[in-house]
Amino acid sequence: MDEIPEDVEKLYQKILFDNPDLKKWIELKKIETEVKKQEYHQRPEIKARLKEYLKEYSQRPEIKIKRRAYAREYRQRPEVKARRHEYRSRPDVNKRIRERQRRYNQRPEVKARMREYNMKRYQRKQKGLA
Repeated sequence: MDEIPEDVEKLYQKILFDNPDLKKWIELKKIETEVKKQEYHQRPEIKARLKEYLKEYSQRPEIKIKRRAYAREYRQRPEVKARRHEYRSRPDVNKRIRERQRRYNQRPEVKARMREYNMKRYQRKQKGLA
């Protein structure tokens, strides 16, 4: 959007200064517009349409790439690394992570996948020795 010329801005300020009622009216209009906007966004059909749009938007390849890049950059920040390290070094958190991993490894499909992986690894090792 183009910048408002300085003389027009000064004129606008002078009009507002000379007419306090106009200034109050403008403020009320801004508040009224904001309330109408909030009411509009509270309507169920608008919420559903926005939700659908956001779902489609987040599936776009360029948006996925942009978000992935931002997440990678965010995780590399020193303060984020420090916070993550501090959180994960807590004993209760460590215990919870280990317990979750143990439960995951107990699942039959995971056990089968690990068994298959270890078998292939063993066979490759045997070929290297033979």
